[in-house]
Amino acid sequence: MNKTDILNMYKEKEDKLFASNILDKITKFEKTNTVITTNFLDLNEFKIAIALLNKFNVKYEVFSLEDMLERRCIAILPEYTQGYDFPVVSCIKVTANKEAKLSHKDYMGSIYNIGITEDMIGDIIALENYAYIFLIDKVLEYVLLNYTNVGKHKVEIDVINFCDLKEITYNFEDKNVIVPSERIDSVLAHLYNLSRSEVENKVQKNEVYVNSKCVTNKTYILKENDIVSFRKFGKFKYIGIIKKTKNSNLVVRVKIYK
Repeated sequence: MNKTDILNMYKEKEDKLFASNILDKITKFEKTNTVITTNFLDLNEFKIAIALLNKFNVKYEVFSLEDMLERRCIAILPEYTQGYDFPVVSCIKVTANKEAKLSHKDYMGSIYNIGITEDMIGDIIALENYAYIFLIDKVLEYVLLNYTNVGKHKVEIDVINFCDLKEITYNFEDKNVIVPSERIDSVLAHLYNLSRSEVENKVQKNEVYVNSKCVTNKTYILKENDIVSFRKFGKFKYIGIIKKTKNSNLVVRVKIYK
C-alpha cells in the first residue's frame, strides 16, 4: 500500500496531514536509521501514530505515565539503541508561595507567555500551590531560564527525576451517575445538570471532545476509559457501567479531573 492509499483511509483533513507527517518520519527513519521523535501528541494523534508504526513494523518507545497522562511522545528507535536512554521528555515542579491560588489555566497561560508552543507541553497537573509540567526535553533549559512567574506570583522550578514520577497523581473526584444509556448526551446532561437540548447545542458548537477528537454526534456511545473534555464545564474519564437499576437505568462511574 503506497502513501496515497494510506492517506485515503482518513476522512478528515487534519488526520490526513498528521498521518502524512508520521509517514514522513517513518521514511526518514528507514533512510537514516537514526532516532526520530515526535513532539507531544493528543490521544487522537497518538492512536493514528501507533497504528502506522505498527503497520510498518517499526520499533518505538512511548514516553508517558501511560493511563494517567493524555499527551504522549513517541521515539522511533534503531536496533543499536537498545538499552540506551534518550532524553525526550522532562518534568518540572513549579512551586508558588502558599497564598497563591493558581489553576491549570494559570500555569498553562504563563508558560505560553514565554514562547513555548502547545506541542512542546505535555500534561499539567496542578495541585494546591504547585504544579507538575511535562515538557519536550529540548526546551527544558530555556524554560529553566525564563519561566519565573505564574501571573503575579514568583515561582521556583525544580527538575523532577522520572524515578520519582510514581508519586505524581491526578486529583480525581469519583462520581456515580444514573443515566438511561451510555450516549454522550445522556451522560453529559445528568452529570452537569443540563437538558438534552442544551447538550445537543454544545455538541453542534464543537464544544465536546472525546479522546481529543471533536464529537459531532450526540448519540456517540461512551466506551470504557474514554476521556471527555466539555468546554467550560470540565473533563472526566468514563469508567463504565457499575450496575443496572430496577427500572433498567444504568449506574455509570466517571472520574472527574479536579
